[in-house]
Amino acid sequence: MKKIVLCFLLMFLGIEMTQAETLKEACEKENLECNYVEKINRDTLPTVYLFRGTGCKYCKELITYLSTLMTEGYNEKVNIVSYEVKENPENFAIYQQVAAKFQDEANGYPYLVIGNFVFKGYHERDNKNIKRALNKLATEKKPYDVLKEVQSGNLNMVKKKEFISWLGVLMSISFAVALGFIFLTVMHFFKQKKNLQSK
Repeated sequence: MKKIVLCFLLMFLGIEMTQAETLKEACEKENLECNYVEKINRDTLPTVYLFRGTGCKYCKELITYLSTLMTEGYNEKVNIVSYEVKENPENFAIYQQVAAKFQDEANGYPYLVIGNFVFKGYHERDNKNIKRALNKLATEKKPYDVLKEVQSGNLNMVKKKEFISWLGVLMSISFAVALGFIFLTVMHFFKQKKNLQSK
């Protein structure tokens, strides 16, 4: 009874409470076109969390990409819940707790959590890894749900998982080899110069 009275009091005062929304609702609020059918019984699906800001360009791009995935059958595999954090302080508090679980700061959006995988910001190059994370979450026997942990009071840190970018690794190795080659060439040049001067 006290909770009901508090809810009405907060509504009367104009204070916005925590508002989770479906991906489809987020699409509508951002005036984006999302052509997919949401699964009716979503409670049985593992949940993905999107923390977004109203009007954020990258949030809109990510919402559009996620809604495209839903048309490809991911609506049968995962449930995507969106929290608007720019204008809703209650949602921002949830975002802070979730980010803290992953040893992050809640200092930007979009912030996408797929099981133990975290995507900060958005770029098209993330699409492949987002898809991989969704597939992994959908096939896990006990999918990790960060929000359930936060709501249960378990605020222990969690090691977030990241996909290794082999292109990035190869570029780093190539850069190190090139620097080494330049260093050896310069050292050889100075050694030759020193030998010529001593003659």
